[in-house]
Amino acid sequence: MVASGLSYRETARRLGVVHCSIRRWVDPVAAERIAEYRRAYHEANAERRHENNRRWRERNKDSVAAAKRRWADENADSLRTYYRHWNRANTDRVREKRERWERANPHKALARAALRRARKQRAVSKLTPSQKAAIDHIYEMAARAETVCCYLCGRSIPKGQRHVDHVVPLSREGAHAPSNLAIACAACNLSKGSKLPEEVGADV
Repeated sequence: MVASGLSYRETARRLGVVHCSIRRWVDPVAAERIAEYRRAYHEANAERRHENNRRWRERNKDSVAAAKRRWADENADSLRTYYRHWNRANTDRVREKRERWERANPHKALARAALRRARKQRAVSKLTPSQKAAIDHIYEMAARAETVCCYLCGRSIPKGQRHVDHVVPLSREGAHAPSNLAIACAACNLSKGSKLPEEVGADV
């Protein structure tokens, strides 16, 4: 078409492409100039482009989050495989990151450990977000609340001596759920073991 006298723009319109594509196809020198111009433009405007992208994401947080969730759901198997291989290849970094998180979030670390134990005992299958939040709140209360009383003996428990206990033990088919968790002092919790509260003389 170009050889027949049509302009780049008219040829591009008939083929359904942008006119720069026609110039790149028929003129290698022009193609190199266009590529160089684009590289220089992107380098000169990189900061402004990043700032515009950041502002757009700020204005569209909900849609960005929804798109990420959809993508993660659609690629769940690939993600699991990728992270499994990455974690195996970066065990030191994974351990350091976990330890930093546990030091910064001790009550959440305890809640996660309890959840792992519950899953091993098959005392929980799936928790809703509200149940997880309630469990985290119980562990946070045990770690940070100024005053907490033991649900077994009724005495105030100093910080550092508080345990979160399964009222009905996991070993006796108790559920890992907010309704089955209570804060106990270390002495009561250790002496209770796998017993029920009434079996150790507690009136709860």
